[in-house]
Amino acid sequence: MGTEGDHRDDGDEPPRPFPEVFGPAAARRISAVLAVGASVGAVAAAAVAIAALARGRPAPAAPLLLVLGGPLLAAGQLWAIGLMRARQPRRTAGRRASVDLASLAPWSRVTRTWMFGDLRASLVAVVIACASGGWLLAVTTFPALSSGGPAEARPGCPYALSNHGAVTCVTRRAYERAGAAEQRFAAGILLGFYSAHAGAVLGTFDRFRTGGRDAARPLDRR
Repeated sequence: MGTEGDHRDDGDEPPRPFPEVFGPAAARRISAVLAVGASVGAVAAAAVAIAALARGRPAPAAPLLLVLGGPLLAAGQLWAIGLMRARQPRRTAGRRASVDLASLAPWSRVTRTWMFGDLRASLVAVVIACASGGWLLAVTTFPALSSGGPAEARPGCPYALSNHGAVTCVTRRAYERAGAAEQRFAAGILLGFYSAHAGAVLGTFDRFRTGGRDAARPLDRR
């Protein structure tokens, strides 16, 4: 029987390091590309969010940067989900691998392994800090967006905010703050996702795992 903190019973096959539809070589190449992309995306999103917070007005090029990050976000999300599914014990003998629901708490080792593989604890802490920072950057925009986001100018109202159809005329400064808050919200959300994706993918590489290349972990068995 499985011990406390273990999510496999005797007879359950060990999880795989990658989705089964990909061979190890192809999967590692995909992981390498997405690891770089997610890391660069996280840095760019953090820069946009912090710049919007510090400047108090939107950056002209930021919307293009955020739009271009959409395909990377989608690819990273799908691959991270595939990795997490691959890390689960597989069905054997016509049954599902048993899971102790109590072990799935966010702070448990099982949850960390499911999300990040054998990623070193120090790197997991960095990933969680970055993701949490993105969440904080996003949620703290709500007061600035209480009257809505920037809308097209209207006769007699060059700076307008729209909140579900309700238009409010504001000063230029308030208009810029709302625009900066919108950018910070979007960038903060992207920072959270990119950080989580980077953590999920980096856990597949020996150099970032607990114990490095010498670690004998279930994820290494094929």
